[in-house]
Amino acid sequence: MLSFSYHSIKRLLLLAVLLLLATGCASTRQFVPCPAEASIENNSVLVQAKRGSFDMGSSCGLEVKDNGQKIGVLGAGGQIKWVRLPGLMKIDVRDRLNNISFSPLEIMTEAGRRYELTVWYPFTLALPCGSSSQPAVALSKVERLP
Repeated sequence: MLSFSYHSIKRLLLLAVLLLLATGCASTRQFVPCPAEASIENNSVLVQAKRGSFDMGSSCGLEVKDNGQKIGVLGAGGQIKWVRLPGLMKIDVRDRLNNISFSPLEIMTEAGRRYELTVWYPFTLALPCGSSSQPAVALSKVERLP
């Protein structure tokens, strides 16, 4: 028969809390479904962002902003599509769990094209509530809209 002392239960609970803080918790695992169709006009740009990997930082929700406007939060396996006007696109990504901002990606977009972005959690030594010089997003593909 197993018997646990007060101190051993206290240690187990402390270990569980530390593991949850290190890996994230279920509430930060957000999946953003890809919409069936986005309405595209000839003078618009379609942008699609996908979460790249399922390992490092996968439990952290990554908030995506386009020129300061919040687009959504990517969890493991998530993806987001949105339509924007052509011109300079500055994509900012922030780890919502640890409040870490990553280096932004700036792209000059053209009308009638689709831009595919890959978002991942880069290896960083930034402290919580800080910023990292590592980029968290990269341009994966550019193609003409049909």
